[in-house]
Amino acid sequence: MARVTLMLIKHAVPKSHRFDAWEAFARGGALLPSSPPRVATSWQRCREANLDPRGINISEVASEQELARFIRTCAPLAEVSRSSLEILEKSLSKLSHAILLSDREGNILYQSGAGRVLEGFVETGLVAGGNCSEVVLGSTAPGIVLIDHKPIILIQEEHYSQIYHWFCCTAAPIFDLSGRLRGCLDVTTSYERAESVRLALGLTMTAARSIQSNLHVQQLLNQMEEARQVLDCTSGLTPNPIVVLDRTGRILHANQSAADLFRKPLAELVGAHYGQSMESEDLALCLSGQKPANAPFRVRRLGGEDRRLIARSIPLQERGAGSLAAMLVFEEERRAWSPSPKASCGMTPYTFGDIRGKSAPIRRAIQLAQRFAATDLPILLEGETGTGKEMFAQAIHNQSLRKDGPFVPINCAAIPRELVESELFGYQRGAFTGASKDGKKGKFEQADGGTIFLDEINSMSSGLQAKLLRVLENGEIVRLGDHEYKHINVRIIAASSTFLEEQRKEIGFRQDLLYRLNIVRIRLPALRERMEDLEELTPHFLKKSARKSGAKVSKVHPDVLDRFRVHTWPGNIRELENCIEFALHLCEGETLLPEHLPDHILRLPPAGAALAPQLDRIARTEKSLLLEALESARGNIGEAAQRLGMSRSTMYRRRKRYGVCRPSGRKPEKS
Repeated sequence: MARVTLMLIKHAVPKSHRFDAWEAFARGGALLPSSPPRVATSWQRCREANLDPRGINISEVASEQELARFIRTCAPLAEVSRSSLEILEKSLSKLSHAILLSDREGNILYQSGAGRVLEGFVETGLVAGGNCSEVVLGSTAPGIVLIDHKPIILIQEEHYSQIYHWFCCTAAPIFDLSGRLRGCLDVTTSYERAESVRLALGLTMTAARSIQSNLHVQQLLNQMEEARQVLDCTSGLTPNPIVVLDRTGRILHANQSAADLFRKPLAELVGAHYGQSMESEDLALCLSGQKPANAPFRVRRLGGEDRRLIARSIPLQERGAGSLAAMLVFEEERRAWSPSPKASCGMTPYTFGDIRGKSAPIRRAIQLAQRFAATDLPILLEGETGTGKEMFAQAIHNQSLRKDGPFVPINCAAIPRELVESELFGYQRGAFTGASKDGKKGKFEQADGGTIFLDEINSMSSGLQAKLLRVLENGEIVRLGDHEYKHINVRIIAASSTFLEEQRKEIGFRQDLLYRLNIVRIRLPALRERMEDLEELTPHFLKKSARKSGAKVSKVHPDVLDRFRVHTWPGNIRELENCIEFALHLCEGETLLPEHLPDHILRLPPAGAALAPQLDRIARTEKSLLLEALESARGNIGEAAQRLGMSRSTMYRRRKRYGVCRPSGRKPEKS
């Protein structure tokens, strides 16, 4: 079999005066004084990262799905750069060249060019989906710019890796409006253009500044839109009508409740003077700051009778600064300002969007919960401890017609048996020794108009089960010590850590109650039944814990996931979250490692450890097949990938993994 090597290495490149410095350093020597400081610093970083200057330091290419994710993440940069990149491409059209636009991590979002330089880029994976960072390629212009954020030129042997010695690179950074690095623009020509490389740098910097200016304009437009959305969100936090006025009394913003109040379309209300919809002797004084907030004034509506409201005036800026004057929040005069019933009960921050996982079992549970959320049917959630039953209950409540009502959770197993009845149904004064003289509402009364979540219902006594059955059948409760029934309007979501239908007789659960609860039964899978979700859950909980503790840990080592995959997770999602929080406090770097894990997981063998010899044989076989395919295809990457039944991006990754490149006897195909 012919020796496989890179065309870039075989290509004869005249040595420049920089070669001696590179050769001395490549042999393990010290940096020469003639080396430019930024280049020398970069070479030192590459050596410390164990990059071989004579090695095949090429980029892997991301899959189409990964590339699409990169572009979505950097959509503002990708979108505003198009026109500038087209102009730059036209300026360089007569030269052998390549243009790269990357994000701040070096992920290549855009690539174009012509001639041998472009062919070299295709061969080394420097295409859309590749990576041009220093840790991948060694010292290059974009790699250095992404680290020190300054424009630079790299000529021939100033590149750390020998395979890039026939390139002349120029690169410039791109910053956002707040001064944060967003990406990098690179223009590369061949060594024959070394004398005109400063002209290339000028073109690169001009294009980068053009992209940066477009990005700033887009960000300013986005900020204006975000400011409007903040007002929308603020308005949505309360059902009260809200109107924002400028200093002249013009309505700048209003929510739908205000439009309904004034019986006008929202588009007609916004932009008009407030006098067309309301009148008050005190409103002008409120806008000028001469009148305290909450001054009463009368509202005149078109086509309807007057309604008297109380308006609470909230200043939006300091007096005399800008055009915004105040936000008016309206309230019926006959009502007192008081917190909503929901505020005094259980908080419900979770929605279905907070439930992580794409495995079939969890998606099935989510689909069922979403389907029945809008109904008033009782729901039974069954799952082991730590599977997220209360999160599901909150998500169901927040998607139901009762979302503006209270959500009242209660753990039936956490309350002493002798107190459960009074907690659930309340009591009258004097019902028992120590009872409040005014009596007390139970959880069911507190949940009136909303949802009650009965966790661990399997621990409920038979007497309470009978009372719960009456609630389900008639919507009636009776307080402890009372004889009168009270009608309530409550949706019941129950949860059990055991499967009630299978263990009903063993735990003494009433069959008739089970039938009433079992109309909608949703089984929440254990974590061991959805192990494929670990790759999504682990970084999610890491980010959550890091945000809470202020830690800088942002990455998870693959070996950590290997350990997780062989653990059985008896505590399910809760155990996983606790495990990550434990490890986070032991980690002092940016990456979570196996040594940071709790002892009971650390003792587990990594997944696949026993298969190491077989995996080694598989790797040797795969490398051999790769070489044969490249030889048979005479170095044509696309044809070789097709012979092996893999995509081009997979072929790039396999070449990188085994240090295999196509034979030098054939030029690469253009992509």
